[in-house]
Amino acid sequence: MKFSWSLLAFVFLPAFTVAVIEIKDITIYKPCIVDSTVCPHDQLCFQYFCYPKTAKAADPLKSCSKNSHCDGWKPSKTEKCAKQGRNGVCVPSEDYETCEAHEDCEDRGEKCCGDYCCNEEYFDALQKLVCPEGDVDCEAVKKTMIDQEIDQEKRSLDCTTDELCEEKHNGHKCCEDNSLLKNITFSDPMENWGGSKRCCMSATKLRKLSDVDKKTNYG
Repeated sequence: MKFSWSLLAFVFLPAFTVAVIEIKDITIYKPCIVDSTVCPHDQLCFQYFCYPKTAKAADPLKSCSKNSHCDGWKPSKTEKCAKQGRNGVCVPSEDYETCEAHEDCEDRGEKCCGDYCCNEEYFDALQKLVCPEGDVDCEAVKKTMIDQEIDQEKRSLDCTTDELCEEKHNGHKCCEDNSLLKNITFSDPMENWGGSKRCCMSATKLRKLSDVDKKTNYG
């Protein structure tokens, strides 16, 4: 029986589990916001996590200062050197791409941590970080993350057909917004439909005024 050495080599390749999205231990690699969070003295903030300035062999990501240092780091992958100053870490090229919404991070952690895909543990931890007083950049990053979460929740309620609402278990009808609410902005962003259709329980397929939370204030 003949063996394909290329196939055999492929079978014994180590699983590629060192991508940025696989760094899930927020106690070892603390969550951070670049230029706003103080990492341990021997670490720097890369994308959204603290990591050693010079990685050891046991660390999951290799240190680098330019892309060529990452060549051949992992078989069959294209790596980039994600840099912070002169220091960097090798990451798969897909983890170097920026994101604008959680949908951009499908199969890459599922969450967008401001600019880069991350997992839910880091997303939740970053929202709890306390920004230094007067640090507008840090506050802007956190606001962006909150907006990304709200946008995802809104889109989960959007609909085009009644059948879609039944499939989502979000209501029985795909409803238009009430025209009386057209020029009203609520402090709760989830109440602002923005002209989109939402799943609801109204038989008339129109949002009921009584469905609007009476505790919601106008913006």
